[in-house]
Amino acid sequence: MSDPWLSTAFANSSGSFADGVEPTEEPPSPVPPEIEAIGLPKPESALKRAISTCDIMSNVFRHMASNPASDSDEQMSTSRRSLFLAAQSCRAFVEPALDSLWAVIPSLVPLLSLLPSLKKVDDKLVLGDIAPQDWERFDLHARRVRVILMKKPHSPVSPYVYLRIPHHKSSDLLPGLQEVRIAHLANHYGSRRIDPSCLFTVLTPKVHLLELNENAIRDSEFFGTFLSFAIVKAPKLHHMILRGDSSIDDKLNSILQFKDLKTVELLLPNVFLSVGFIQELGNLEDLYELTLDTGKRPPVPITDCPPCRRTKEEAKRGTGIVS
Repeated sequence: MSDPWLSTAFANSSGSFADGVEPTEEPPSPVPPEIEAIGLPKPESALKRAISTCDIMSNVFRHMASNPASDSDEQMSTSRRSLFLAAQSCRAFVEPALDSLWAVIPSLVPLLSLLPSLKKVDDKLVLGDIAPQDWERFDLHARRVRVILMKKPHSPVSPYVYLRIPHHKSSDLLPGLQEVRIAHLANHYGSRRIDPSCLFTVLTPKVHLLELNENAIRDSEFFGTFLSFAIVKAPKLHHMILRGDSSIDDKLNSILQFKDLKTVELLLPNVFLSVGFIQELGNLEDLYELTLDTGKRPPVPITDCPPCRRTKEEAKRGTGIVS
């Protein structure tokens, strides 16, 4: 079985499942005039119409597709395989099945692999000469991508690949991209890391959700730079999710520059949020959901708070405030 990400040879797929119905030996009985006048559809045409209606099949394949936020790697693999087989089975399924198959990608590597000159040199993927027509297959599937979900390390890509791409592509690389997610990297990958550098080439104003977990937050150089970059490239961001144990207090103020945020989730146990920061978050006009699980203010000695001075015994019992 070839890799569903890279297979695009569906042009010669078989026809509709409803084709090839054997005719009966006897001619059909004439339709009564009153029924013929109503123009009722022929029984065999309903299935054909459903299969050939792109909107209907798109909904079907969207239900077959995996949920990037909750499904396991095994579930996602099974879903991709089903969509891949569907795209091979019927001409009417090709476009809607491929739309769902390519809707979520783990990095840019599957798309880069469609470029003929991509090759591995010294354990890194590098690009050779690129002709204008080489981008046709790339663009065919890049337009289908809606989510980048980075969950595991991929083949190392030379940084020069991402530097070259903007010189070949004047338009958005992933014009339909809506969500960027970097998941938490499982421990069994050892020292291997997710390389998020491709994200600097794909952000567009259409991106409305950004999720960064510990792997991205731990890299302070990437985290601060990427947030600043996102302010420029995706200023209309609606949803922000940050989770991790790293201390990033000095970089959180960048969030306040996303004025159109509707939901914010900050699960940062080692970060202290000042009252002023929380108040500014609350002043965002469109914000309707705020989830905070962060570090607490350092404890203040009782003697430094005269209005709330208590004896040690009363403090243990949690009672007896003395003025």
